[in-house]
Amino acid sequence: MLTVDVIRSNRDLRSLAEEWHIFIEKIPRKNIFYTIEWISLNYKYFYEENSLLLLVIRNTGKMIAIAPLVVKKEKIGKINVRKVKFLSESWVDCFDIIIADENCRYRALEAMMTCLIKQNSLWDIIELNKIPEDSASLKIIPDILKKIGIASHINEDTRTAYIILNESWEEYYSNRGAKLRRNLRNRTKRLELLGKVSFKRYSGADLTGWTEEDIETLMEKVFHLSKLSWQGGSEEGTAISDQRAKQFILELSKCFAKKGWLDISLLFLNERPVAFRYGYIYNDVLLDHKPGYDPELFKYSPGRLLLAEVIKNSIDRNLREINMMHDFIEFKREWTTDERVTKRIMVFNKAVIPLSLYLYYFKFKPFVKKIVKQNALRLMRGK
Repeated sequence: MLTVDVIRSNRDLRSLAEEWHIFIEKIPRKNIFYTIEWISLNYKYFYEENSLLLLVIRNTGKMIAIAPLVVKKEKIGKINVRKVKFLSESWVDCFDIIIADENCRYRALEAMMTCLIKQNSLWDIIELNKIPEDSASLKIIPDILKKIGIASHINEDTRTAYIILNESWEEYYSNRGAKLRRNLRNRTKRLELLGKVSFKRYSGADLTGWTEEDIETLMEKVFHLSKLSWQGGSEEGTAISDQRAKQFILELSKCFAKKGWLDISLLFLNERPVAFRYGYIYNDVLLDHKPGYDPELFKYSPGRLLLAEVIKNSIDRNLREINMMHDFIEFKREWTTDERVTKRIMVFNKAVIPLSLYLYYFKFKPFVKKIVKQNALRLMRGK
């Protein structure tokens, strides 16, 4: 028999730590963003008290699935709505309901949706973002909802670049475009004219024996460069230079360093840090989370030079992949053509406002757009 525990406080969340650690080892898709360390710290710094709506699905008392959810107030146009969303979604590249056994997915998702529908006074819309396009959740959730007459909609969400490290550095580098190779050579020579250029990586065993004060000293270099870079003027709230994000990143870094997951790379010019790449290594995958560089050296491309060093060093360390995180922006195509697509599923409460939003955005607007397009084509054809 399946039961669902509803976790509403950080204290109750932390009480799951031991059981969570055992459970997370069983899941086939290892993901650092599924760890309780990541989830609990993200909730602590970025969400209001009592917004937590984390669901633990159990089979005869045994944990079989976790849905790390929160209730968040947002606006659609000028309308205030309450959304159930994945916790920490703005920081991650992909997310899903955490399930150890795929054979349990349908029953676990059915229990999750049943629980949420019973608590529909808490939400107007369920918006689950960044679900991998090959996840069975994208088929199962709409099937479950259709049976009970609940409206839902799925569309594409994000595209993320990644580099498979299955060849030597020489092979990988020779397969890059001639323009990138030429730029890397030229920028390196020009930067070396200014002084000594060096690379240092702080990762895994490299941090053995480091104290929290040592991590703080290292992170100050990252924070300083972040403030100088474009992130210093960012208002997204996820830039490392943001005060709340800074506190989160610092505590997270201390925690991840102890776990052997923290990964920081720095490029130095005459012993002065001029570029950083901040991330994590988990299950032999580098999650290249936050890069930055000194904008005074923009014309020397220190960020690209550092990325080349990180890729080369990751191959030497026998990592199997570099996840470049977040959107597949143009510069990433210089380094890889591989991408992962995620999708968004939206579920609408039967109340008047959410149902009206569903009908307007996903029925009326597409219908009007179709009619306008058809009329435009007729005019072009002279009919």
